Amino acid sequence: MMGGLGNQLFQYATASNLSKFYGAEIVLDYRFLKFFGVSHPISLTEFTFREPILVKKENQRYTWLKKACVKVIGLIRRIPYLSRFLKMRLGIILSSQIDEKIFLSDANQPKLIFGYFQTRHYIESVRDSIQIPVIPRVTSYLFNDHYETILKNGIVAIHVRLGDYKNETDTIGNLSEQYYLSALENFDSKFPNSNYLIFTNDSDELALNFPKLLSRDRVELFRSRASLSDFEIFSLMSACSGHILANSTFSYWSAALATNSKMVIRPTKWFKNLVEPQELFPEHWLGVKSDWH
Repeated sequence: MMGGLGNQLFQYATASNLSKFYGAEIVLDYRFLKFFGVSHPISLTEFTFREPILVKKENQRYTWLKKACVKVIGLIRRIPYLSRFLKMRLGIILSSQIDEKIFLSDANQPKLIFGYFQTRHYIESVRDSIQIPVIPRVTSYLFNDHYETILKNGIVAIHVRLGDYKNETDTIGNLSEQYYLSALENFDSKFPNSNYLIFTNDSDELALNFPKLLSRDRVELFRSRASLSDFEIFSLMSACSGHILANSTFSYWSAALATNSKMVIRPTKWFKNLVEPQELFPEHWLGVKSDWH
């Protein structure tokens, strides 16, 4: 496993699709996660699965060997001949494409898959395998209060990813305030008088660079009296009745796993200066032109 929660869900989605086809079990391997520069503590073990899942947890053993393996994997992914050899002879798929699809018609059953696999084609496999609605196994009074308020008022989620994206302005890119204002206008034109909650990982940056968004009628910044976990925030977003996405797999999957989302708006361009995933979005999600901050 590598990446934050959203990227892990894409990896799990691919594995789940393969396991159903081959009748094989799924093993989520977290032993190498931190060596890919991931600081996110959250993992898929927060979800409740309908299928048996084995998990290899992170440990401190053989650290030097794990670092070496990560470097070797990175090199092999850049050499097409070696990647094809491992796939055909050993059933090891080391994907160098962000949106690679694994075809079930391939002769050899994959034993290990490594990559991002950002494609819409496996969403239903995840929805069939994870208990929906997505709710923490143990909930607090505070979480329940937020959850019930969102359901009662038909709240629409606006996700503004800042924080860790500050260092990715020329690659992944930060969507500008104009993108969100245009998305709001589109949503309001179809569902007037909707109430919106902004979920962000950097409220100070939001206040500094998104003043027009924050001043809009029926738009509020999500605040909690006490800190909530990333998984609790994900659960609250997935409970919303509509979604305006950031270019973030976190908001992508909160919409994909929602139970009552009447409309999803997403940026037309996922990355500012990286190769675009070609089949990322469900066809009924509405695209609004990406504008970069």
